[in-house]
Amino acid sequence: MTWNIQTFGGATTDRQSPRYYAVLETLKRIDADIYALQEIVKNGGDKKAKNLAEDLNKFEETKTDNRNTWEIQTLLSENPNKKGQAEYFAFLYKSNKVSASNLRLFLDAENSIDFASPPLLADFQLLNSKDKFTLGTFHLDAPGAKKGKEEASVEFSGQGAQEVKEAIGLAKIFETFKAENTTGDLIIMGDSNIKDNHSEKIFQSDTYVNLNVKTGYRDFANNLKNYRTTFNGEGWKESKGNDNYKNSYDKFLILDQGPTNVELAQPEEYRVNVADAFLPPDKGGYLDKMLASEYYIKVKKDESKYKDANSVPISALLSNFTDHAPAVIFYTYTVSDNK
Repeated sequence: MTWNIQTFGGATTDRQSPRYYAVLETLKRIDADIYALQEIVKNGGDKKAKNLAEDLNKFEETKTDNRNTWEIQTLLSENPNKKGQAEYFAFLYKSNKVSASNLRLFLDAENSIDFASPPLLADFQLLNSKDKFTLGTFHLDAPGAKKGKEEASVEFSGQGAQEVKEAIGLAKIFETFKAENTTGDLIIMGDSNIKDNHSEKIFQSDTYVNLNVKTGYRDFANNLKNYRTTFNGEGWKESKGNDNYKNSYDKFLILDQGPTNVELAQPEEYRVNVADAFLPPDKGGYLDKMLASEYYIKVKKDESKYKDANSVPISALLSNFTDHAPAVIFYTYTVSDNK
């Protein structure tokens, strides 16, 4: 699973905050084996991210069976040429199923890409097996050209030149991996900041096709609404359904070199629908709306336009929680006899 958890680690993600509670409850609900997390803030965010693993382990202790153990590994991604864009990336995973090692940033040897936040790679190994696979996570430059600071893309309207260069440049990770590994799988995932109308042209270009790299989508064009993962910014409404989401930024890029291990989620399963998290449970909700509303009034008391907790709309609560929905694929590893 990949999730941009929106500047996680600031004051609004203390353990007692509804935002921290919302992130933790979402992770429990998804119950993936491995999470790739982006946008954990530089100053202290790694420590608050480690709280998630601790609290997931406390949750596991309440189970009577099928208990898991959780570990998290973080690494600061920072480019000295791109000030103000440093962030931690993290892999949060079930350590009773896999181990993670060799965390490293992908640094382009030729420096032709100059990632604002260099992608993170890690090797994973199934327990009781020598079989390994590699995962990566990324967060590309913010969408659009920053006035006076960045060139606009000539070919891709509405995009800045930097995030386009980075999106195309992700292919170098696969080139490097294939040169060093004739077998083994590599999946990289994260927030591309590439708009819907440019996604296929970039990520299904000859550059990626010739590397045998596939996306995590099934028939992208005809299922686009299911693949959008960012909130539309126009205010949440229950009646909008899929239209509460705007851009398909969050992606998987997959190199499956052995037996077919990757099973793509059905379009309607790809996105975890956090937009409805504050609805009643019988409508798919799983978060305490009143708890979040009371906290919202407390922290926004000098600027809130809502008179009390009952008047706080879901759109306001979502803006305090996250701006991206998590995305998932399924990976079924075929264990070799090489144990």
